[in-house]
Amino acid sequence: MSIKRRSRNGAFLIELLTVIAIFAVCAAACVRVIGIAASEMKYAERLSDAQIKTADIAECYKSGESISELSQRYADGDIRIQLSERTTGNIQYLDITASDDENTYITITSARRVAS
Repeated sequence: MSIKRRSRNGAFLIELLTVIAIFAVCAAACVRVIGIAASEMKYAERLSDAQIKTADIAECYKSGESISELSQRYADGDIRIQLSERTTGNIQYLDITASDDENTYITITSARRVAS
């Protein structure tokens, strides 16, 4: 009496390949999420830096510093600071914009009274 044994190696191989494919899809999704998070972190760091710089410029402008002094102080760096001044009556306004090649991060306006 001879008994034939069935080989289950084929089923095991298919199951193994299916599990590997599922892990590969999950790994690809994780890599994408990590890439997006890194990009968002870089943007958040630059935004924070821009907010700090523009707030500092606004306070220095209110205390009486000239635009040329402020422009020289913040001329270097990877975030570009653009300053434009306008006067209405006895109030001077300074528009401060922080940007780089890709984004404009923040625009604020500072004001101070001028002696009449």
